[in-house]
Amino acid sequence: MHWHRSHLFVAGLLTVAASGQTLPLTTKFILHSVSGDTVTALTPDQALLVFFGKKQGVWKLKRITGWATVSPHEEDLELQGFHDELGRGWLGIVNPDLTVSPDGRYAIARVRSRTSKIPHRVAMLSVVDLTAFKAVSSVYTDNPMLAGNQLYFNTNGTLFAVSRDSTTNKKSVDSTTDRVAVLAMPGLQPSLNCTHRKVYGPIVHTYLSQHQDTLNEENSGDCAALMKLEGAPQLDRLYPNPDSNGVTLERVAKTVGFRSPPSFGGKWESHCNLTTTSAGEQLGLYDCVAGHETWYDTWHPKAHEFFVVDIVQKKIVGSVSVPPRESTVALLASEALKDYLLILENGNELSVYSLRVSH
Repeated sequence: MHWHRSHLFVAGLLTVAASGQTLPLTTKFILHSVSGDTVTALTPDQALLVFFGKKQGVWKLKRITGWATVSPHEEDLELQGFHDELGRGWLGIVNPDLTVSPDGRYAIARVRSRTSKIPHRVAMLSVVDLTAFKAVSSVYTDNPMLAGNQLYFNTNGTLFAVSRDSTTNKKSVDSTTDRVAVLAMPGLQPSLNCTHRKVYGPIVHTYLSQHQDTLNEENSGDCAALMKLEGAPQLDRLYPNPDSNGVTLERVAKTVGFRSPPSFGGKWESHCNLTTTSAGEQLGLYDCVAGHETWYDTWHPKAHEFFVVDIVQKKIVGSVSVPPRESTVALLASEALKDYLLILENGNELSVYSLRVSH
């Protein structure tokens, strides 16, 4: 049986109706004691998690609830064991990330680092019980499965570490190899290891689309035991595809065909990326930057604006302009059946904007 994957092309992308306006600010406040590298995540009950660290290797997790009210509540947890060498050394690279389980019980805070003193990638992982808001396990490791791979929870709450390698020829992807490990919670011990390889045929072109047939699939390691444990007929239904989020966003972006309004950026070249969608894909959040290249081959931003788009009606709900050269994170969130846009500037300035969208 041949499986195939499709790459759809949409001719004549539509410009979203520019009927939006500046979003109303609901509240704005400063988060206490936040600095350094910062990443964010929302829990299923819509609490905002902020994971941040300093050069000295001090990392903290902050939880904010009631962010849509005038009196938000902040909780802080210092995570122990994050070594000094995970700080940003000379030519060092630090990559923090934050993963939340679908039931909202656990958050996994991870810092990956490669510095001049540590040529290979190392990582510190801390598992936080969100009910008690305390760390229940910590791991410092150079194991590539924990230090180099992407971490995902599937809908059953099983934690996977997944990596994908591709081989390509001049015209197409020839094969993909997924290496998968199931990690036991909360200690993060690998319990099953599996390798899943797909070999593809040549690209077949049709009108407005193209696809590649899957010629062969191979499983090795604990793949059979993993499928039996989870009761799944196919391995790739067990864990999130490492590219699944990007594929979803690409599909939505092609359907909407968003273009920033002519008023944005003026004479400067602009770029817009769909960064996330709300539950049910009702709303989309576009991050738009306008600017120009410099003579020394860098990008100089002149304007930065977030646009919230109604995906179904293909119109702009509203937008918020932010300083173009500041560190800014934006999230779509909901509280009491109301939709909001959260914007975190410089790691500690949280602004909450109301989105008047009917459910």
